[in-house]
Amino acid sequence: MGGHLKISTNHISLKVKDLQESLHFYNHVLQLPVVRIIGPENQPRLIFLQGLELSQINSDEEGGSPEQAGFFGHIGFEVENIEAWIERLEQAGVQFTTRFRDVKFKEEKMAVKVSFFLDPNGIPLELVEWRQL
Repeated sequence: MGGHLKISTNHISLKVKDLQESLHFYNHVLQLPVVRIIGPENQPRLIFLQGLELSQINSDEEGGSPEQAGFFGHIGFEVENIEAWIERLEQAGVQFTTRFRDVKFKEEKMAVKVSFFLDPNGIPLELVEWRQL
C-alpha cells in the first residue's frame, strides 16, 4: 500500500432527538462553532459544528427512534482523492457498506463525495471529500 495519502479526522456523527436543543447545547453551552448548516435554516437536515455532525433521528433509520437519541452515527475522515483511498482500502480487504456516493447540496453550493465502511470492530467510518460546486 504505497504512497502517502492525506487524511484527517473530520467529524463524529450523532443522531439526536431534538436538533435545535442539541444545536443550542453544542454551540452556545460548549461553544463549538457552527461550520455549515445543510437545509433550510428553520428546519435543517444536518448541522456541522467543529468536529461534530448533528442530525435529527429519523424513525425509518436503522436503530433510530426518539427513545434512542444521541446514538453514535459514524466517524468521518476528510481526505483528498477519495478514489485513491477507496482503491487503497479495497487492496487492504476492506468491505464497503457504501462504496461511493456523490451528494450535492445546491443550496450551499457544495458537494461531497462519501464512502462508508466498517473498521475491524464494526465501527462505522466515512471518507469525505468536500468541494465547491
